[in-house]
Formats: sequence, structure tokens, C-alpha cells
Amino acid sequence: MMFGHTKMIKLKEELKNFSNNKLSRIKVIAKQVRSELESHYNWEADKGCFKNTCSTVTTELQDKLRESGIYSYMVNGLYLGASDDYEPDMAEWSYEDSQNYYDSTEDGQFNEAFGFNHWWIVAENRWIIDVTSDQFHPDEPEQYRIVITDVGDDSYCS
Repeated sequence: MMFGHTKMIKLKEELKNFSNNKLSRIKVIAKQVRSELESHYNWEADKGCFKNTCSTVTTELQDKLRESGIYSYMVNGLYLGASDDYEPDMAEWSYEDSQNYYDSTEDGQFNEAFGFNHWWIVAENRWIIDVTSDQFHPDEPEQYRIVITDVGDDSYCS
């Protein structure tokens, strides 16, 4: 499957010119996994299809990275970089969690300190690879299909 979008992978500025064989392999594997998943979940028809799939999808990505000899592990933490237009699906939230979410909003605006439970990969103890962050950016999913950033990125809190 070819992607018509040039911004499939969102890289932090300092990683754009970083030349590293492992990082190059990570990019290829992430694109391959994401492509397969988009086909399976019919992403073109439903851009929100990756909501609540991050654990499953991240497991698949980790398996592929490890098969390629890339040291990686899954991290469960909070995603703090959600867009203002993101609305969480609270159907499975406890009463306490939903109250905490509403208490963290001000005039209906998301409080970035709240964050949302999320899974991602850390590879080689250097990079975060996230192939489902588009779920947190409903108005710009093409730009968040694959995010590769350094482990110090403030959008990810473990």
C-alpha cells in the first residue's frame, strides 16, 4: 500500500537529519506495521479506528522490531499531547475517572496535565515509536499516523 501523504511519520526536528541504521530500520518497520494495520482496520473509511487499540497494536510493533534485532519494550503511561478537539470515549471509564477528567477541564477545555492512558514503544532506550497517536488528533490524523521522537518528549509520561 502506498501512502499519498508525505507526513506519515512525524519526527521531532532534531531527528529529521539523524543518520542511524537502527533508526532507519525502525522507520521502515513502523511504516510496514502501520500500513498493514490501516488495511486491516479500514483506516481510510474510519480515521478513528485506532481508539482503544494501542496495547494490541503496540504489541504487534514490538514483535516486529524484536524480530529485526531492535531492542524495544512497551510502555504504558499517559499521553499528554492530545489536541483540543480530542474527546475521549468514556464508555468504559469508572465514575471516578470520568469525574477526574471533568474536574481537570476548565470551561470545557482539556487540561494537558490530565493525560490519557496510552501504550507506546521505546526502542534502543532512545526513541519513542507511537503508531496510534492519531487517535488523539481527530482533526489531523494524517500527521500523527506514526510518531517517532526522543524519550524526553513531554507528550509522553511514564
